Amino acid sequence: MKYIAYISALALLAGCATTDKDNGAPGNQFTFHLYHVHPFAKQPLGGGGVLDLEKGEEKTVLQSPFIIRRCETPDSCRQGVVTIISELTLLEQTPQHAKIALHALVKIGKAGTFKTPNTEITTTIPEGVPVITQDFSLNRTVVLASGKTQSIQLMPEASILVGMK
Repeated sequence: MKYIAYISALALLAGCATTDKDNGAPGNQFTFHLYHVHPFAKQPLGGGGVLDLEKGEEKTVLQSPFIIRRCETPDSCRQGVVTIISELTLLEQTPQHAKIALHALVKIGKAGTFKTPNTEITTTIPEGVPVITQDFSLNRTVVLASGKTQSIQLMPEASILVGMK
């Protein structure tokens, strides 16, 4: 029961926070979702929302940290806290297509913190558990068709879905 409560709380907090309000003009709206596999969940968890982008404008999307688990053998597992900061820039747009630049900075380590003006969430791997440490970035230009979504895999445990409304 403790895990169900934890997973439910994590799912509620896994939503995205953008640095600007989501009230732009119709036609400039894009969907952004992060889906990830939690070591104790039976289904992928995800969070996201709608972003309003103007040409040349950059939006930063902060994801709440989540835990991954990787096992080389059943007895040899490591865990890591993943923190992802994504930046999206609208490069071009027509009524049928949009071209977006995506930059994602991924940090995997012992702890991660998610901060908004009203919330602060820190996730930490317990002492004695082997830790995964890795930092990397992804730069991708995505061409989206109106009403379609594209999946961009960041790592085996997480993908970003970007779509044009």
